[in-house]
Amino acid sequence: MAAKVALIWGVTWAVLTVLFGVLLETFTGFSLEKHIDPMAAVAFPGSIFGLMFYTFVTLFEREKSLVEIPLSKLVLMGAGVGFICGALALTMGTPNPNYPFWKIGVTMVVSTTSLSSISAFLSGVVMRKID
Repeated sequence: MAAKVALIWGVTWAVLTVLFGVLLETFTGFSLEKHIDPMAAVAFPGSIFGLMFYTFVTLFEREKSLVEIPLSKLVLMGAGVGFICGALALTMGTPNPNYPFWKIGVTMVVSTTSLSSISAFLSGVVMRKID
C-alpha cells in the first residue's frame, strides 16, 4: 500500500506543478520550463513525501487502515507532513542572495503544505475506490 500512496503523491505533485506552470506562463509569460523540468523536479519529492505521509498515518493510526480514516483527518495529516517537510527543506537549503529568505520560506512551506493536503485527499479517495 505504501508504494500506491507514493505513486499517487508523485503523480499528483507532477500534474499539479505542470498545471501551475501552464497557468503561470499563460497569465504572466514566465516559463518554469526555462529554469527546471517541473515534472521531474517534483515527482520524486512528491513520492518521498507520500512515503513519509504513509509512515505518519501508520504510526498515529495503528489500528486503522488508510481507507478507514476520515478524509478530513487525512487532509490534516497531509498538511502536517507538508508543513514539516517544507520547513525542513527550507532549513537545509542554501540562502539565495537574490530573494529574501522570508519569501522563499513562505513559498516553500505554503506550496508543500498545499500539495500535500491535496495529495492526502486524493490518496484517501483513490484507496477507497481500489479497496
